[in-house]
Amino acid sequence: MRSFLSCTACILTIFASAQAKKGKKKVKTISENRVLVASDVANVAEAISSTGIKTDTLKLKSGKPYVLLIDIAPGMNNVTVAGDDQEKNELIRNFGKNMFNIIQLYSYTYIVAANGQYLNLTGEGNSYQAIVYWSGNIADDIVTQEGKVNATEFVALQRGEQKESSYAKNSKEYKKEVMSLQNKNNFTAESQKVMEAYLRLSSTPEICFIEDSQLFNKNQDKVKTINVYIKNGTEKKEKYQTIELNKQGFPVMITYFRDKGVTKFEYQNAILTSIKTQDNTTHFNYNGDKMIATTDLGGAIDTEILQVKNEQLLPKSYTIMKDNGSDNMNSFSETKLEGGCRKKYIDNILWSVNCNNGPNKFPFTHTYTSYQDGKVLQKKKYVIEKKTENTYVSSYQDSAGNPNPERDSYTLNDKNLLETCQFTKKQKIKTILLEYAYYE
Repeated sequence: MRSFLSCTACILTIFASAQAKKGKKKVKTISENRVLVASDVANVAEAISSTGIKTDTLKLKSGKPYVLLIDIAPGMNNVTVAGDDQEKNELIRNFGKNMFNIIQLYSYTYIVAANGQYLNLTGEGNSYQAIVYWSGNIADDIVTQEGKVNATEFVALQRGEQKESSYAKNSKEYKKEVMSLQNKNNFTAESQKVMEAYLRLSSTPEICFIEDSQLFNKNQDKVKTINVYIKNGTEKKEKYQTIELNKQGFPVMITYFRDKGVTKFEYQNAILTSIKTQDNTTHFNYNGDKMIATTDLGGAIDTEILQVKNEQLLPKSYTIMKDNGSDNMNSFSETKLEGGCRKKYIDNILWSVNCNNGPNKFPFTHTYTSYQDGKVLQKKKYVIEKKTENTYVSSYQDSAGNPNPERDSYTLNDKNLLETCQFTKKQKIKTILLEYAYYE
């Protein structure tokens, strides 16, 4: 969603027609700087056309109420924003599909209501974000609110009703659960199990995973460092990453050479307490079978709650804005085990599904499906075949089920750790090489 600073240049003006009502009606503005006053439609239209800005005209008829969701910006005239239906969907959820004429406006518009009032959404490239409500009754005024959040609450207020946006309700629950886990310090054997599962995944090179399934390097005992290199064709190999582990097999530091990033893991009495990067620090606390990771993202606090169920690490995450007026931007995600698959939900809406036939079965089959608005957005299928004791070959199918004729290969070393991965794309070969050093 786009957001715009409220500025004195952004005006939203309601005009009363001299013909419609006796006397001069006071002009209402959201942010008042340059106010265009006109006595009738003709004068307003002439004044608008003189600005040289292309302007649409919208007529509001009496009868069914109107809710206008306005989001207009210079250079974005008549450009809709993907995923910008949150407030519209909230209005439908709370009032029903047929209660209002809901109109989303993204272009400079001159609005004429049947009660003789005018809304001028023009003005030399200004930006507007507002909610407009009109009951459809000739005797009622158009009412406006600056900003485009909490449309449900604004409309309910005008109608004398009590309604609340789902994100406002959800935010209360999110904050309640996060508050209940903050500053907990109850490290148990169950906490140890969750922490070790998290650190085991964190210490394993990304190339050892197929989507979210770990296929290789499940046992990295006595490994001290892992150096990961990338080699394109016949070019010289380039160092990509170094993972340093302590004697317990826990990561101590991960260095990323391309972006010069460093991630440091800090422990107290062999318990993970924080992870530090150049951008932020994640702090950890524990409460029985829950491991809680808290990260200050600047404008928001991210809290991730991790648990182990059926030998799998399952995260639940809350991102809560520091500004209490931004509940619409708070989010919740959770990964669940359902029907033998890992299903990820964002704000309780299915986002992705990962399924496989078991981590130690070959051929290993993994399918990934992502969703948008309840429909399949993308689907991928991987098949990993075991050719010899230390050699594996993978194949891939896209969303349409078309197989890729090119094959990728994986080779393990004598300690059963991934040593090389070779990928072929459009007859170009990329090789990932992993080199290990060990504790005595």
